[in-house]
Amino acid sequence: MMGFVLYIPMVAEAVSKAEEFRQRDPSGGVMSIIAISIVFFALVCVSLVVRGYGAVMQHYFNKPVSVPVAAVPKKSKSSVQQLDECIAAIGLAVRLYQEEQHIHESHVITINRASRLYSPWSSKIHGITQLPDKK
Repeated sequence: MMGFVLYIPMVAEAVSKAEEFRQRDPSGGVMSIIAISIVFFALVCVSLVVRGYGAVMQHYFNKPVSVPVAAVPKKSKSSVQQLDECIAAIGLAVRLYQEEQHIHESHVITINRASRLYSPWSSKIHGITQLPDKK
């Protein structure tokens, strides 16, 4: 008489990836090195992008403006002298205006003491959140 052989396969326990990693690296040193490397690499990439963007913007904004020679007016000595005199007059007017503003200052510092030392504006009790009533 022949009997039937019952075959039951061995089922391995399902181990999660995190548990497998924990078994391989119990102290967590490799995980720390991987995490630090990723953050450092991200910072290097960000700094390169920012530097590249800055270089592009400098190149874009520092282009020399070409003006046709015929469009540039030639200045005579009299117009240059008039411009210098105008700048000097504006500077003198600003200086006189500033001096006039300072004449009215008394240069005396007055310190008034507060009549009461307690002020609700500086009270720290108002910054604390009160617990709600339990029912």
